[in-house]
Parts: sequence; C-alpha cells; structure tokens
Amino acid sequence: MGDGGGAGGGHAPIGTRTVRVDTVAYRGVSGLRPLWWTPNLGRGRWHGADQPLPVQYLCTHPMGPLAEQARHAGVHTGAGLRQLRRSVFALRIRLDGVLELDFSAAAALGLDPDALVGPPAAYPVCSGWLGRLLRSSPEIQGLLVPSAALPGTETLVVVGKRHPFPYLATPRRAADVPCAALGLDAHAVTSLAGVVRPLGATAHPGLEAWRAGRDLVFAQPPAAG
Repeated sequence: MGDGGGAGGGHAPIGTRTVRVDTVAYRGVSGLRPLWWTPNLGRGRWHGADQPLPVQYLCTHPMGPLAEQARHAGVHTGAGLRQLRRSVFALRIRLDGVLELDFSAAAALGLDPDALVGPPAAYPVCSGWLGRLLRSSPEIQGLLVPSAALPGTETLVVVGKRHPFPYLATPRRAADVPCAALGLDAHAVTSLAGVVRPLGATAHPGLEAWRAGRDLVFAQPPAAG
C-alpha cells in the first residue's frame, strides 16, 4: 500500500515508522457525503475529547465499509445484512506521513494492543493516545491500523478535514480527496454473516495470532447476496 518513508523524515517519536500511502480506500456512509470537514460527532476510537481533529475512517478492503456498518448496527445474519443499506464510495488516497500501527508497533509505543480492536470502552485510550501523538508530531497525517470489524484487513485513519473531489481530477488542495460513489443504498454480501466481529467482542483473531507469533490471513468470503 505504501512506500517506506521512515520516521526520520519528520518529528515522529522514536520507534515509529511512517510510510507514504498511495492507494484506493473505501467508505460507507448513510448519506451522500463521504468525508468530514468539521469535527466528528460523538466519540470514536480515534476521535473524542482528547483528540478533537476531524478523522476519516476508511477501509483498505472493499468489504470493509459494510462490515463496519454491520458491526456497529449489531447485524450478524444474512437476512439482516440484506436489510442494512449504505452508500459506498471509493477514494484515491495519497498521504506522505502515515504511521503503521500494528499490534507490535502499538506495544512498542506505549499503547495497549488490545485497545486497537477493543470494544467502545477502549476508544478513549486510543483517542487520547492519538491526541498526545499529534501534539508532539503534527506532521503525521494518518494511521494504518488493524480492522476491528473485519480481522485480517486494515483501517486507514486519515487525520484532518477532507473535501470530496471528482475521482479522475487532480486535487487543487491538500484537503481534496478524489472519490466516487460505487453504489447507493447498497447491502453487504450475506456471506459476511459470522465473519464480522461483534461490537462488544474482546477476542480478536488478529490479536490472538500476533500473540502466537503468526500473521492472520484474511479469508475473503464468496460473493453471495
């Protein structure tokens, strides 16, 4: 996804590794605007009282957006997945300073690895950690973290306000992100039933694999409506 940029390119803390990301990511929303210009409402894993900057939660796998929506809606059956509807967008992302924050990096940087994929009670741990990081290293533009909803895939957390821009156009400003709708009122493939990790779960296959000294490989469910 990215090219190694190295922590030495800015003021990132010792032990971090930032990369240059140039990829297509995906997002599911309830409306027609896939990006935030103003601070996020409520609290999430990487935003809250201790981290007030807007953040954009994107998925690196096309199945990720509707898996995230299913997780937060508590939908885990095929019938429920057919009823859960969202608008899904593809976004062209180019960032120079993204911190790869896997379980090993989190442990090395003083962040509890469990918090990366933990239930909502763990959100303040992550948002507070990111707030402190951005105060000391404001050049960091995002995080690449394990997905809590779809183990074996990743979430790209983009820091700062962003503005939708036509997909094939050249952005005029750093905040412009080329994007396009893939589908409106779309539902997930029903084969995600039993694959999406519940919101309140504490066990996570990727975290367990890391503790066992191995990598988790995502087994993509077949297309099934």
